[in-house]
Amino acid sequence: MADTNIKCCHCKRISNISDFEKNGKILKNCIKCRVSGIKSKNKHKCIHNRQKQQCIECLGSSICVHKKQKSSCKLCSDEIEITIQRMIDNSKQKDKKNNKYDIVNFIDKCFVKNLIEDCNDKCYYCQCDLQYMVRQQNLATIERINNNIGHIKSNVVIACFHCNCIKAGNKLN
Repeated sequence: MADTNIKCCHCKRISNISDFEKNGKILKNCIKCRVSGIKSKNKHKCIHNRQKQQCIECLGSSICVHKKQKSSCKLCSDEIEITIQRMIDNSKQKDKKNNKYDIVNFIDKCFVKNLIEDCNDKCYYCQCDLQYMVRQQNLATIERINNNIGHIKSNVVIACFHCNCIKAGNKLN
């Protein structure tokens, strides 16, 4: 082959064409970028062949001292934060499933936190004390006032699990 120089698409260095050859083909990246690319894929793996940040044995950055994902550890995280995110995720999933999802007016974390503060940890309907971790009658939930529309900011209240279920049951009857 002729002694030609070409530019690597990744690092933008100009190198001899022989640096781009592999199995008789000319590739877009030089050999240095291809080799470093292979190393970079493996550099995030630990000795247990897992993502370093998620390996329980290595105590990766996303693993807490309780050997759980930090984002879902009930002992490390604020219980209200965990519940709020679950409520939002479940509401979004239900709204999308039922074609009621409104991306512009959909509830967000800040809105739900304010809603919880405004209700003083009391159910909108029965005024019982709400808790945020155990699936019991007084578990805090996001209740739609009008079930014909989605979980938008003007259509939700914080209610206990019991009242939310009763309201849903009444709608079915």
